[in-house]
Amino acid sequence: MNRIPETFARLKRENRAAFIPYLMVGDPDLATTERLLCALADLGCDAIELGLPFSDPVADGPVIQAAALRALKNPPSFADIFAMIRRVRQKYAHIPLVFMGYANPVYRYGTEMFCNEASHAGIDALLLVDVPIEEKEAFTHPALPLIPLITPLTPKDRQAAILASCDPNSFVYLVGRVGITGKATSLTENLKDLYATIKKHASVPVVLGFGIKNAHQVAQFSEFVDGVVMGSAFVDLCQHTQPLFMGDALHPDVASFVSACCQSTRTSH
Repeated sequence: MNRIPETFARLKRENRAAFIPYLMVGDPDLATTERLLCALADLGCDAIELGLPFSDPVADGPVIQAAALRALKNPPSFADIFAMIRRVRQKYAHIPLVFMGYANPVYRYGTEMFCNEASHAGIDALLLVDVPIEEKEAFTHPALPLIPLITPLTPKDRQAAILASCDPNSFVYLVGRVGITGKATSLTENLKDLYATIKKHASVPVVLGFGIKNAHQVAQFSEFVDGVVMGSAFVDLCQHTQPLFMGDALHPDVASFVSACCQSTRTSH
């Protein structure tokens, strides 16, 4: 099932962008991750990024770092994570799910075994932020497309090489500004021009991440990008909303925030 291209094709017909929240697997435990994953699907999120906890997340800021450390206090095994994904897939067959993380845990587990098991569980693609295109072959597997990143500092010739290597069942992740996730800096100026340059040569969707904080920004960037990823702002909201679930329901403050972000992609596009 090619969920990523099918989802973006549907969104294009609907004339809107994708809203893609990020959550850290195992923060504060795997049961909460599973409940939150289902709640996000129910609220209408178009795809979901699942962070794999790692002790040295060099691309992540304090919020995601803290979430990883909370998850690593009682780290879920990959077997447990894959089992959780399989359970979620029994109810939510069509929403794209992407693992985002770092090379070390995948390499240590065994890249081929990881990719096979993740794909069979229902993961659609893998984003490893510390794997450059020079090392891509070691992590490229037919069962699990690798998502490339392009930053505002990526030279044009390197952009071309990255775009030429894209798997048709993946997307390009455009880093919206220089720095780590969640850092309190403004998004790069001329981002629309940068996106347009990349999109002109891309054969797959291009989504924007790093630094998206609220529904207003989701709406702003949904005017021209294929999708918007929100990580630190959403993780921080969940961490500071207690209890996160009230009975079987996600806390209304979190649910309304997510719903507003989902609706913000419908402005025009």
